[in-house]
Amino acid sequence: MKNVQKKEEKVDPFFALLFSAANLMNRGETENGRKEDNIMSSLNYRQKMVLLMIGQKTRSQPEGISLNSIARALDIPLPSASLLIEALVKRDLCCRVLNPTDRRKVNITLSDFGDTIIKNLKQKTEKGYREMLDGIPTEEITIFEKVATAVYFKLFPN
Repeated sequence: MKNVQKKEEKVDPFFALLFSAANLMNRGETENGRKEDNIMSSLNYRQKMVLLMIGQKTRSQPEGISLNSIARALDIPLPSASLLIEALVKRDLCCRVLNPTDRRKVNITLSDFGDTIIKNLKQKTEKGYREMLDGIPTEEITIFEKVATAVYFKLFPN
């Protein structure tokens, strides 16, 4: 009888590895062994993920992204998402703007400073991923890319 793992049994180790790699990259913001004393090093992992998400979504939706969308994507309650955004607004990384189609709603966009920080974060993240994938065969990277793309579109169907 073949030893076949169920899909659910494969998911937990996959995400554990993925998040372990992301956390290692998150800790990699050092210079000469010391943590950089800037905004990047003071942001936690979730704050960085939210900034990246806002930056990604506002490229296709210049009017911003709703707080509900952020909460759903992170799978956190709306009040928690609101507190997370408030911390980023206080640091001038993002802004609350009125929804152009429904003025009762508020959308979230990156501030100019937040956009600069995101560009820096993307450069560091891309460099970290390139270093992490260095030495892995192209076929395996292609498989990883397909899985990561499937996960992304599952999280952000639109």
